[in-house]
Amino acid sequence: MAPHGALRVALLLALALVVSCDTGLGSTTDSSPYITQVFDYKYGVGQHASLVGPDGMAHAQRFVGTDSRFVYLGGWGGYIVAGFDHDVPNLSGKKDFAVYTQPGVGDEPGVVFVMADVNGNGLPDDIWYELSGSETGKCYNTTDCYIRDYQVTYFRPTESDDNIIWEDNQDPQGYGELVPGFGDSSASWWWEGRGNVDKVTFSGVKLPNSKHQVGSDWNDFVDRHTWGYAENYSGTDLRTLPFGTTTRTANVFDIGNAVDGDGNPVSLPSIRFIKIQTGVFQIAGWLNEVSTEVSGAVSLHHPDIAAKIDWQ
Repeated sequence: MAPHGALRVALLLALALVVSCDTGLGSTTDSSPYITQVFDYKYGVGQHASLVGPDGMAHAQRFVGTDSRFVYLGGWGGYIVAGFDHDVPNLSGKKDFAVYTQPGVGDEPGVVFVMADVNGNGLPDDIWYELSGSETGKCYNTTDCYIRDYQVTYFRPTESDDNIIWEDNQDPQGYGELVPGFGDSSASWWWEGRGNVDKVTFSGVKLPNSKHQVGSDWNDFVDRHTWGYAENYSGTDLRTLPFGTTTRTANVFDIGNAVDGDGNPVSLPSIRFIKIQTGVFQIAGWLNEVSTEVSGAVSLHHPDIAAKIDWQ
């Protein structure tokens, strides 16, 4: 009986050790607190096209780990889809993950979506949920509103440096012409990278404008986009976080703010994937388009990070 009793105790101790190490992160020694894979990337039409280059996915790899560079998402609709190598838990009353900004100062808000790996295949092929923010549902005038299920179609120009014509899916329909230089004279490869098509359509959430003109300057609205968006320097959710061996500013997010396609709250125990999309469709004079730029993301509950922050 003694050997069996000793074996039982040993098994219980082993089980306790496994449970004590289970933080919802998988192996704490093998998992990374940072993004480990980019699954999809589409640059929206924008002035930084030549900096992205024709191989967009190569550019998007900057979002992995703690690359000191950043990823251009381009004008409205441009996006990146990436994932962690573990499930990021949704802990009540706490911020769960963060998206690093580029080293800048002007707000260029990006909408953040999250997805759980429901089918367990390690791919972002389940349902996306938007994380609501300060502008969700707001409308400042008839042409400056939050719009869910917004679409913009960009039409291929005749010449590479021509302005690009666009139209949206609203009633009455919006349409316009992007200012000269919007594609940085690289519209030719921008279109060829999408199969040499005549038009391309982006879908997502449109946020209210983030800037207004004061004389010759374009300033951020002080009472808009106060929380809930990527690359939002004036947001109340901006923090300075560990970034490899250094630090970088980031906007922090609560998975508890997830909503479905109708705007109804959704309870997600955890998420594995994130999508960040340029949310403002605005040409701000000489600044040109408002376009989100980001430089990675981090799981705030990962032991390597949680031990270094004291504001949760």
